[in-house]
Amino acid sequence: MNQVPTALTDAAGLDAPILQARQRLYQQARQRHPARWSGKLRNWQPIGSVWLNPEPDQHEQDTDPVLEAA
Repeated sequence: MNQVPTALTDAAGLDAPILQARQRLYQQARQRHPARWSGKLRNWQPIGSVWLNPEPDQHEQDTDPVLEAA
């Protein structure tokens, strides 16, 4: 399995197995060629929900300035 998680796989709950497979792949590559790796492996844990355009919370709506017409 050599996939990259997408919004569709995330919505379907398929991102965790994809990320686990990628983590194993990177661990194997690091074991085979440790000289190619200078730092830690990236975090392959699922991040959960992501909002691209979150709804403004009530506090922000209350503090927005209101401009009145002259």
